[in-house]
Amino acid sequence: MTDAITLAQGESHSPRARLLVLTSSGAVAATHTGIITGGSVTYDRSRDVRRSGSVTLVDKVGTLTPTDPSDELALGAHIRLERGIYTEAGTIYTSLGTFSVTAFDGNMDGKLELSLQDTTDDLRQDMGTPLTIPARTRGAQALRLLWEPVLGSSDDWALGDDSAVVGSPRTYAEDDERLGSAVDLMSDLGLQAYADRMGVPVLSPLADPTTIETTHTFVQGPDTGLAVSLSRSGEFRRVNRQVVVGEPADGPVVRGEATITDPAHPWHQDRIGIRTAPIHRSAAIASRYQARRVAQAMLLERIRWSDAVGWTGVPDITLEAGDAVSIVEPQTQTAARYRIERVTLPIVTGAMSFTASRITQVYA
Repeated sequence: MTDAITLAQGESHSPRARLLVLTSSGAVAATHTGIITGGSVTYDRSRDVRRSGSVTLVDKVGTLTPTDPSDELALGAHIRLERGIYTEAGTIYTSLGTFSVTAFDGNMDGKLELSLQDTTDDLRQDMGTPLTIPARTRGAQALRLLWEPVLGSSDDWALGDDSAVVGSPRTYAEDDERLGSAVDLMSDLGLQAYADRMGVPVLSPLADPTTIETTHTFVQGPDTGLAVSLSRSGEFRRVNRQVVVGEPADGPVVRGEATITDPAHPWHQDRIGIRTAPIHRSAAIASRYQARRVAQAMLLERIRWSDAVGWTGVPDITLEAGDAVSIVEPQTQTAARYRIERVTLPIVTGAMSFTASRITQVYA
């Protein structure tokens, strides 16, 4: 991804931005350059719809402001925002995200403001008809059953994990929401489902952040960016044990357990005793292996270290929610690995900001 790496260097340049209007098949129907004056995109791993944003466009004569449901920027239209840099070979662009238009505001000042959510927002709708996912259905196929009727063919989806299976038949009523139902089911399987920057659905395991390769290093100092806040919060209870019980309708009850096994961890049971999180039960979990994997993923989410850092600095548009980064801040002696929980990137000009939680070794 040479274009994005070039943009990430933080060198002095004149940023460019463009808006692509997409057809229902994802093809580019129109390209608009030189009309974006502001806006930002946010990636938040805690939200069902991971990507959101807003963009301000120049619309002096009102031709872009939607007046009909068939207009190219009407509610529900799909667009892609790209940020670029000018080079001798031309402007090189990289995607900031593929979005649905969820609101707009045009005014007599010649501006049009769009509110955006990534394309999984289209799944925020009732099933419409009852749906049953049979027992022993693999996670990837379950996601297809829930999402394909809205998003279309899954031929190009990035369904990287196909080992987890649904334990018991999962029946959804006609008024159950497609997005929330899928997110909850995938969580029970130890998986996460979201859309990438190109709008492609992704299915992947909930990874132990200690196993994720460091993708970026941020150094606090002159001309390197500024960590504007470093706080320690107490929002998470101390736990060191997670129990998960699978209760499939057509099989025996299974049980999985995860504990902090690294003796150096301050919450290890030899230091503070046993601290058990609320037991999680699910009919979707069919095997001890699956129950243990879900327990490990849930424990990692519950014991996120309470050292949270907020950062504002030079934009690095390759940064993603879920990335593992190294932050070096000499003044407060912060030199540790963090997982990005939420990042906001400017579309044209402005600073980048992110929040991240510190990564600690949990499993020996």
